[in-house]
Amino acid sequence: MRLQDRPDRAFKTHELALLLEFYLERAERYGAISREAADEARYFIHTLDDGYQLAFTRSALIFDFAKTGTEQSEIESGIEYHRIGVDLIRQLVDAAAPSGESSVSIDVGSSASGGPGDAGPRSRAGTRRGRSGPSR
Repeated sequence: MRLQDRPDRAFKTHELALLLEFYLERAERYGAISREAADEARYFIHTLDDGYQLAFTRSALIFDFAKTGTEQSEIESGIEYHRIGVDLIRQLVDAAAPSGESSVSIDVGSSASGGPGDAGPRSRAGTRRGRSGPSR
């Protein structure tokens, strides 16, 4: 018998499972996850009541448009930093793009405005309004 950390643990676990299932189905619908990976994730979701541990790490990805390749990760102030060069960025973008779409062009000669392809500030209100999630 396990000692529960809070009286509503079963309810909270069920709520977490519903949220994860919603986003898993969405990822499948958009082709962001393979069927095999989705089946593994679904198994995990359906066995959350058996217990789980959640741990966080402090990691950072640095997208370096001035260099290629990668370097050994560095740890500073408890944060592990990983540098990813422009060639690997292109590979990641190409691998993530649905088949039939062209490769993203990365401008390595970025402007002083904030980075490659930076068209200036944009409002995020329009994208937030269009999001849908599980009803509460």
